[in-house]
Amino acid sequence: MTKTINKTNYSDEEIMELSKVTPQIASFYLGVPVRNIQEGMQNNVLPIGYAYKKNEWVYVIMPERLIRWKHGLDIAT
Repeated sequence: MTKTINKTNYSDEEIMELSKVTPQIASFYLGVPVRNIQEGMQNNVLPIGYAYKKNEWVYVIMPERLIRWKHGLDIAT
């Protein structure tokens, strides 16, 4: 796996190669505001991973689910 790439557009292949997908990366990839990613994950309505609160919110985004979501494919839970 490669390190997180600092850019504003990503291909499916690049998403799969990232060592970590952040909400910022997911927002660029999906073309939506980062706050939508954060709130969707916090409220369990965006099934691309999960979020939990420690001192701050922590987001775990699964690349396979993110790609399937973007392409409108079923996401197995």
